[in-house]
Amino acid sequence: MNRFLTVFLFVLTMQAAIAATAQVDGSDCGARLVTVSEDVALEVLDWGGDGPAMVLLPGMGNTAHIFADFAHQFTDRYHVLGITRRGFGASSASENEYGTEVLAADILAILDRLELESVILVGHSIAGEAMTAVALAHPDRISALVYLDAAHDRSDLDILNAQLERPTPVAFTPADGSSLRRFNCYLARARGWRVPLCELRALYRTDDTGAVVGINGDPAAAEKIQAGLVPAAYEKLEAPALAIFVRPTLQGMFPAYRGFDEADLQKANHCVAIYAERAARDIERFQTGVRGGEVVVLDGANHHLFLTHEGDVVREMRRFLAGLDAGNE
Repeated sequence: MNRFLTVFLFVLTMQAAIAATAQVDGSDCGARLVTVSEDVALEVLDWGGDGPAMVLLPGMGNTAHIFADFAHQFTDRYHVLGITRRGFGASSASENEYGTEVLAADILAILDRLELESVILVGHSIAGEAMTAVALAHPDRISALVYLDAAHDRSDLDILNAQLERPTPVAFTPADGSSLRRFNCYLARARGWRVPLCELRALYRTDDTGAVVGINGDPAAAEKIQAGLVPAAYEKLEAPALAIFVRPTLQGMFPAYRGFDEADLQKANHCVAIYAERAARDIERFQTGVRGGEVVVLDGANHHLFLTHEGDVVREMRRFLAGLDAGNE
């Protein structure tokens, strides 16, 4: 069997699996696989809607299903889609090709395959580097950029995380892994928020009993992405851009802090201080360096701000985008 046929059959098989999952979840996400290169097909979700295209890009460790609820906040004015990056969920893994330029090329390939001439890119966390690379290389394809705690300099983040002492994680018991619903309960207890159930189904493998037994995708993808990270040149952006930042607080970063002992509380406060200092630096850089850029700062939100502070994020995005629409009339 030649290589093309193998890839084609793989895509058909995964399409069926994705469709079955979407039916079970009731997530109304119109999931499909779109080939971007000979060996790589990416999961694209389509929540429908009329109007200009809005493409949602998840952060590290998530798939586009993380936006399953959030996406519907915009389908009244936009055609909302999502892309799961390579190495995660149903998207193909690759050997070593996870650098920022590759991930940016993947986004552009999806836009080409779907014949999207101009889009609004909305990215969470590490999606910021890839979406910025697309906007810089192809400014004619981007009508606006929205950064969801994504406009940061993460070039040394792996070093920082290795050096920081973090509080003891909230205990994870066998019962917490007995089903995806129980796992979501653990997330609520440990992180202070849940994710759409379809996101957990996209991320994790379960056995016949429903217990979580592993992940879908490349276990080393996150490490490879960090290794191939190219810092974003935000100051060169030409597209209208909204950056919604989180100003770190103890409750926002460590929702379970009330259960910490003195030693863990001290570690948590130190982490908050370090991340707050970095956030202040990145906020100032975006404010002073991006022409036509706008900054909104949410105090005390979690890094997954579109889940924990959905109402605030939706209002700010709709206000910003409505202003652009009015200016184009």
